[in-house]
Amino acid sequence: MNSLLTWLDDRTGLGPTLCAWFCAPIQISSRWIHFWGVLVIFNFFILLITGLVLGTTFSPSTKTAWESVYYISYVVPFGWFVRGLHHFASQSQVVLIVVFVMNLIFSRLYKAPREFNWWTTLILSLFVFALAHTGYLLPWDQRAYMATEIFTNIVGNTPVVGNEVKQIIQGGADKGQQTITRLYALHVMILPILILLTFVVHWSWLH
Repeated sequence: MNSLLTWLDDRTGLGPTLCAWFCAPIQISSRWIHFWGVLVIFNFFILLITGLVLGTTFSPSTKTAWESVYYISYVVPFGWFVRGLHHFASQSQVVLIVVFVMNLIFSRLYKAPREFNWWTTLILSLFVFALAHTGYLLPWDQRAYMATEIFTNIVGNTPVVGNEVKQIIQGGADKGQQTITRLYALHVMILPILILLTFVVHWSWLH
């Protein structure tokens, strides 16, 4: 493995670049509370991997979403494990990002010269919450449908642009196939890309 990495580094020069991103010295006096950011990143990659596996079987349709979730949970070998891991990692991600933000507040790391990192962390938190919520709606069972109803009604009551934003999310005046298609696109494409881009900007600014 070391010889392969050396061969790759000699021909691409990626070694210093990767080390600048991932080789962070840790002081001996560091406590576990300093590793919340690492836990957030690790948990995100668990979500990414398990989400890719689930995406090979999940069918984003009002007629097949629930059936495909049932198929994953009870028919696909170890499907229950992958779905459960994805589910609990999603819940853990919300808890981790909240603890991470609170740690920044208590450590006063939102002050100069780290204001930019503070704002990117808040933006990242919003994307994480949106990712968890859109995933909660995808099974399109009774609970998910009612949650979508509540969510779109809250959005629709936003002054000035509420009704227009609600129709964009629903894909029309009523909830249906376009709604779950757009939620699926948000969950598996748009939000993960936004999270990765925000993380790159955040991490680049730290270095």
